[in-house]
Amino acid sequence: TVTAASLYADPTQGAGGVSTGTGTGTGTDTGTGTSTSTTAGTLTIALASDTPSGTTVFDGQARASFTKVNFTATGGEVVIKSLKVLRSGSAAVDSDFSNINVVTPEGNLLNSSGKTLNAEHIVPFTEDITIPAGTTKAYMLSADMVAIVGGGNTPSLSLYSVETDSTVVGALPLAGNAVSTNTSVVLGTATVTEGASVGTVTKQVGA
Repeated sequence: TVTAASLYADPTQGAGGVSTGTGTGTGTDTGTGTSTSTTAGTLTIALASDTPSGTTVFDGQARASFTKVNFTATGGEVVIKSLKVLRSGSAAVDSDFSNINVVTPEGNLLNSSGKTLNAEHIVPFTEDITIPAGTTKAYMLSADMVAIVGGGNTPSLSLYSVETDSTVVGALPLAGNAVSTNTSVVLGTATVTEGASVGTVTKQVGA
């Protein structure tokens, strides 16, 4: 007969708790696990051999080419999350630039409308750039110039920094060659309009 007086707390089971029960069971516990890690690859940054040199930009010029940069991915795909472009030059002013942009290898603009320089003469781009493993892609740092640039200035555009999970090989900032501004040459413009429609032309074949 079990009475309240015959119950005790087993110190090995914790204080203040009593439990009773019956149970049987068998079990087998086996398992295997595989852990894999992905590599972010290595990004090598270098000035392209055909980067512009000895060039001149003019009043109102669009997509003026400044610096061509090669991005090479090895050991895996590389994603550049953001990059910054710096305007430098011993005789240069931000006011010569309407906006800064980056031209992709396909000839498209990284940012649809371009960006203006901040107080530190820097433009940040937050668009992703993906470099497939084992490839080199060339990107051009470019600019739209204002309607009237300052004559005799020698600005340059540099790749100031990149943000990526990959290992980066290459010294930054990576500067291109200085470009001369010329305000004495006026670029011509052309206006294309749709002409009158051409009527149906019938030509006998085989005659």
